[in-house]
Amino acid sequence: MGDPNKTYWDEYTNLQHTKHRLIHEYLNGWFPKLGSCCGRILYVDTHAGRGKYTQGQEGSPLIAIKTFLEHRWRDKILKNCEVRFLFIEADEENTDNLQKEIAKLGKLPQNMFYDIHNQNAFKLLNDIADDLEKTGSNLAPCFMFIDPYGFKVPCSILKRIKKHSRSELLITLIWRELDMAMQQTSPPTELLDSVFGGNEWRNISPIDDFDARSEAAIKLLKVKIGAKWKTDIRMLGDNQKTRYLLLHLTDHEAGRDLMKDVAWKCCPDSGY
Repeated sequence: MGDPNKTYWDEYTNLQHTKHRLIHEYLNGWFPKLGSCCGRILYVDTHAGRGKYTQGQEGSPLIAIKTFLEHRWRDKILKNCEVRFLFIEADEENTDNLQKEIAKLGKLPQNMFYDIHNQNAFKLLNDIADDLEKTGSNLAPCFMFIDPYGFKVPCSILKRIKKHSRSELLITLIWRELDMAMQQTSPPTELLDSVFGGNEWRNISPIDDFDARSEAAIKLLKVKIGAKWKTDIRMLGDNQKTRYLLLHLTDHEAGRDLMKDVAWKCCPDSGY
């Protein structure tokens, strides 16, 4: 499975910059909150990429690792907590480049680990969920960044991960393309049923405006994935229309409040 969009790495836009800053700021609060009370915490990046963009900007895996390495509470957290990073990338060349970029960071401190898997992310997550169910185990408290090309994100797999109540998801939802698929005269029903975990998406009224449809869609995803709280951050294109959404799902009020604080910090003027 190759990289479906190799030219993506040639341009680093303000949308990418804002997305990465949100991750950095959120993890700055998430690491000490969970690391102070848990024996193990886990960061997962499902579409990890190649480490750096063509012009040298860092991708989400490096941002996540360096956020922890440079955290002022790092050593205190690592005394009693194992901090793990799981990076999943389907393209072999990207995987090799990511491995080289992480290696440049040097030896990691004791109790800090990372794994890179070169395979389809959703197949691996499904296998992980299978193993957890077979053994009756629980997933360690987890922050999972789901950032695919396109909108083909299977709801059923995210639901299996989210049922572990300390799992938080940050999903890039390519709303413009998803809405176009839903508005087709003959929509791809099997694909959309997979994205929404059923056919309830058909009840989203096509006569509503663009943003009203997106709000209905994310409310449906929140319910189907099984989260108590949602925060959605709308990323705007040049026409000031929602291009994609960052959808944060959590069962914890503190997590919701932290994401709202981070959103305002990254964009005090209230629009992306």
